[in-house]
Amino acid sequence: MKQRINLLPIKPKRVRNWLGLKNLLTLLSVLFISCSLAGLGFWLDARNLQSQAVSFEVQNLSLQNNLMQLKSQQATRQVPRELEHELKQMRQQVLAMQQMLTLEDTLNSASRGGFSQTMTQLQNSMPDRAELHSFKIGSHTNLVYVRGSAATPQDLPLIIKNLRARHLLEKHDIEKLRMQRSGDSHSFEVSVTSGGQEQ
Repeated sequence: MKQRINLLPIKPKRVRNWLGLKNLLTLLSVLFISCSLAGLGFWLDARNLQSQAVSFEVQNLSLQNNLMQLKSQQATRQVPRELEHELKQMRQQVLAMQQMLTLEDTLNSASRGGFSQTMTQLQNSMPDRAELHSFKIGSHTNLVYVRGSAATPQDLPLIIKNLRARHLLEKHDIEKLRMQRSGDSHSFEVSVTSGGQEQ
């Protein structure tokens, strides 16, 4: 009786790795779904851009049509000669009125003197933190008496200097100069005489 001996090595059995195959299929399905979603997003963006481009083209055409209509209206519009003549007359009238207004302003500024000018000069001669309480104006718009308050004692010489610079104390001697502290401020009183007598 013959026996057969197989001297070849035993063929190994293939063991299938079902877990690896499952992972591969999962990865492929995830890639497919993500590519599909990205493609869908790109397609939607392209459609939106295309619709916007179409709407822009429509707007551009309508604007060009409007521009052409305005150009044609401007070309057909002509100002009648009568209107040009009236417009020229109105411009001349406006120019004459402006010249009259400037002449009136110069006349008013020349006649504006006296009390209002003295008040303006008096107001401009006061420092920022000084207040004027009362005053008396004598002849030739010169001050005779001034009473007020200042923040510091150093403001009083500045006030007198400003009044003399604006010719409100010109050629006058100061008869009485009094300063007194009252709270946070200093009240002052100035009396002026001309030729030794108070006006």
